[in-house]
Amino acid sequence: MIEIKDSVSQLREDYHVFVDLRNCELMPVEVKPIIEVVQTFCKQNGMQRSVLILSNEITAMQLRIVARKTGIQEWERYIDASSNPDWEQLGMNWITDGIDPEGIAKPSVSCTKSRSTGSLSRR
Repeated sequence: MIEIKDSVSQLREDYHVFVDLRNCELMPVEVKPIIEVVQTFCKQNGMQRSVLILSNEITAMQLRIVARKTGIQEWERYIDASSNPDWEQLGMNWITDGIDPEGIAKPSVSCTKSRSTGSLSRR
């Protein structure tokens, strides 16, 4: 964590992060709090977008959960290198131009809770 803080503090402008985790297996439970701290710190200190290159969907799912918890899911994307031979270009497109590699459209649907039934409905 100290190395990350030192590196980020040397940056003078907003920055983007490209992380190659193709050799990373499942994330141990004890690592999640560390990742949460790092993600929060980076976002609070100028990170604009980040992309993580992975080799399995389970690790991507774990990291998506952490991103939702830290509130950075809007700025972070995940690319499965095993199913995307152009993973590097897809990642750079996100980092440099904001082109979403996941093709996620911002939802125009909102959910509201019905007072009478307690159920959720889409608008």
